[in-house]
Amino acid sequence: MATERKRRGAPAPETLVRRSPAERKRLPPDLEAFARSDDTRLRPRPRGPKLRDPRAAALVPGVSNRDARLVLDRRTAALQVILEARATGDEAAGDAAAEALCEAQRLRLWRGRSLTTFGAYVEDVLGMAEDEASALARKGAA
Repeated sequence: MATERKRRGAPAPETLVRRSPAERKRLPPDLEAFARSDDTRLRPRPRGPKLRDPRAAALVPGVSNRDARLVLDRRTAALQVILEARATGDEAAGDAAAEALCEAQRLRLWRGRSLTTFGAYVEDVLGMAEDEASALARKGAA
């Protein structure tokens, strides 16, 4: 039969012997502790902050770029609505525009779309003069 297996190319079956835990040879307790490496076990590292962006060119430091863009887009849409209401002569909208421009200037929201300055944001995105926007932002800060 062994010659028959060799001719067919079938491997000989391996014999695996499993002993019960009681029959296994035990190591001394100090060697078992060494084998488990209890004293040198690596502990898991503590998790850091959710976002650690090492790039110096992040749009807004500490904020993911997609979140910075989302905030800018939503605030810009709201600000455009307020500015349209202000253009019709609504005085409450004028105060709201002043506060919104002040917030945008202090939070540097324009960086969410890689704009370089507040002036570039108000001129290119909002369509206002920089002097007028700066005056409104100062009024909102007061």
